[in-house]
Amino acid sequence: MICFAFLCVLAEGRGRCAYFLFPLTSRVSGGIGPTHDDVTYEAIALATDTELKLDEMTAKQMEKMSRKKYGEGWEMNEWRRKMAVLPTPSHIQRVEGLWCPVVTAYLQAEAGKGAGVTALPGVPPLFDKMLSAAISERDGVFHPMVKASRVVASVFTQMTEGDIAALLTECQNNVAKKGIMIGSYPAFNMAEGMMDYRVKVSIEGDEKEDVEDVAFWLAQRLDGRMTIGDK
Repeated sequence: MICFAFLCVLAEGRGRCAYFLFPLTSRVSGGIGPTHDDVTYEAIALATDTELKLDEMTAKQMEKMSRKKYGEGWEMNEWRRKMAVLPTPSHIQRVEGLWCPVVTAYLQAEAGKGAGVTALPGVPPLFDKMLSAAISERDGVFHPMVKASRVVASVFTQMTEGDIAALLTECQNNVAKKGIMIGSYPAFNMAEGMMDYRVKVSIEGDEKEDVEDVAFWLAQRLDGRMTIGDK
């Protein structure tokens, strides 16, 4: 039995990677949203030798709950639908009040023996709720890769991830050759007045001038505010 699996998913020409180091069984968090940097389901499917298929129930629940939250103007597009494309076969556990399920895919050679990996969201409130609901036969530990210090900028926007996914993908494709990575992180406390933005876009790179140029370009197109700092 394999005790550890290391996976690096690299989308050729797009400069995006997802790194996972996990024992059997384990849980990984983050990377299950609609943007170009969300490749966790893809990585898990490759690691467990499963396929990526649209889960109709997840898509229907997403549409129903999102329209209730954002209004009838909310539309399902290819980027939002991506969040319902799950490793298949897998164990799908529904969580009350959420459309996003807890998804556990098993290594096919070890199916049913707990040798798999569970995907959870990276947003703390959702992570806590879904982790509490998750059922696993074994405890796992996630060991994140340690990144060297890089220049980081942030752009805060009122637009949603589903609305900006295409623009972020286009931007990432254009700047990948410079070693710049773009990520997006939704805010979930707007209703309580704790956040003044819907999405935070992170831009990381080695050269400050390049990072600032990309951040400024995105801030203009996302009608957002920009901050610069070192990570």
